[in-house]
Amino acid sequence: MIAALMAQLIEAAIPPAKPDQIVMDGGLHRFEIQGDRPGSRNGWITVHLDAPVSAAFGSWKHGVNATWCEKSSGRLSAHDKDVLRERMEADRRRRQHEQDCRHQIAAQKAVKIIASAHLPHPGHAYLKKKRVLAGNALQTGDSLVLLVQDFDGNPKGLQFINPAGGKMFLPGTAKRGHFVLAAGTLPGRWLYITEGWATGMTIASLATPDDCVIAALDAGNLEAVALAARQRWPEIEIVVCADADEVGLEKGRKAAIAARAKWVKPGLPPEAVAQGFTDFNDAIAWNRRQGVVA
Repeated sequence: MIAALMAQLIEAAIPPAKPDQIVMDGGLHRFEIQGDRPGSRNGWITVHLDAPVSAAFGSWKHGVNATWCEKSSGRLSAHDKDVLRERMEADRRRRQHEQDCRHQIAAQKAVKIIASAHLPHPGHAYLKKKRVLAGNALQTGDSLVLLVQDFDGNPKGLQFINPAGGKMFLPGTAKRGHFVLAAGTLPGRWLYITEGWATGMTIASLATPDDCVIAALDAGNLEAVALAARQRWPEIEIVVCADADEVGLEKGRKAAIAARAKWVKPGLPPEAVAQGFTDFNDAIAWNRRQGVVA
């Protein structure tokens, strides 16, 4: 039974870093996923050993949400199905409660960290590398700190960017449908939505002061942010600024269609994309390398 459950976790691409983290007592437990930051515990699992043996598992970070039962659906009695249905609903409520608590704690921590942060050092290595202004970014320790918020201005968490460009979210940050305000005041004459913050700052340098630029933080969040913006402001001009890699183009186009928005991509040749130059900030760096811009 344990081997079958572990096989399901592996198939879902969320194998535990240490199998002994999987506690089988019917409670909701978190675990560290192989390849994730040590101690991150992005995985979650609930295992019921009373008949029919079943489990629910997933990962808030990886977007996995799945169930497993030792019996195939064809072997389940009507009673078994009733038991599983009740378990699944109880487990769902428990997970939702825990996630709500994690989000609330992250929002409270974000407010405290922002309150003690300071203006970024002008020579911060990431700002120099990207050749962008600090905008709304602050600094704590040696990392830039960006406030993740919703369209009402409520804090939802933080993103940290270290001098080398490594990015990390404050644990518990509610990311879906939320964003970092890069420049301007919402909603702006035109609302530009980018993936990353540095890309947003690059777009801001090309936009007018009346425009607003927000960063959705990754390609998978573009659609949720664009849809939330469209629902709030039905008539404004929204432009999704897609990255030029395969995922960026797919998600950017999908977000624009769903939100009745325009979308643009950087003018990068295939050889540039193959070398990792994918966003609008990269496009400027690529052109600089080619001697097109100073």
